[in-house]
Amino acid sequence: MLADHGYDAGAILLPAADPELNASALEALLLAAGRDGPWHAGWSDPETAAQARQTTDQLAAIFFREQHSQDQELPFEF
Repeated sequence: MLADHGYDAGAILLPAADPELNASALEALLLAAGRDGPWHAGWSDPETAAQARQTTDQLAAIFFREQHSQDQELPFEF
């Protein structure tokens, strides 16, 4: 389907979020790349490790906010 659109991101419509898939994605992310997850152990320098941790934190926040999208008091950051 992507090839039919020439990989034009604007032409691709994503279906509504699937709560079960979102929960599974967050669980997998936190298991592998949570605060002390094994994915963080392989970085060779502290700067790259910090950037990787920031990226995984941002992804986790997106999944978390989606899970709790009805909660008006939810903080913006995870």
